[in-house]
Amino acid sequence: LWMLTIARNDLTGSIPSQFGQLSNLLYLYLWENNLNSTIPSEFGDIPDLNVLDVGINQLTGTIPTEIGKLWNLAQLYINYNKLTGQIPAEIAYLRNLEVFWFHGNDFIGVLPDDVCSQGKSPDIYFQGDCDVCNGCCDWCYY
Repeated sequence: LWMLTIARNDLTGSIPSQFGQLSNLLYLYLWENNLNSTIPSEFGDIPDLNVLDVGINQLTGTIPTEIGKLWNLAQLYINYNKLTGQIPAEIAYLRNLEVFWFHGNDFIGVLPDDVCSQGKSPDIYFQGDCDVCNGCCDWCYY
């Protein structure tokens, strides 16, 4: 299995941590449901994941630091959830990241400096809340 799309299905409940066992997965689309769990730390065990889209759900908690193990991740969409805490510095480990949408959450603080400098690259597109962007985003929301 290399792609799993379960988007716009009005799913509720939690994201199964067993998704982390899908070692050949490249694309995971779970956007626009009503998932109300945390982002499983086991996602960090999917080594070749290229796109992770869990935007437009009801996800809570923080971004797991294990997300920094997804070295091949090019697109990360966590927008419009109920995520809290700070955006982890481990996001800077995602050297292939091209798109990072994190607006519409309840993050505190600002993007870590290493992530911010990565976001200033012309090859990367960041969207976030203006108070978190710290001048690093291509587009920010008030």
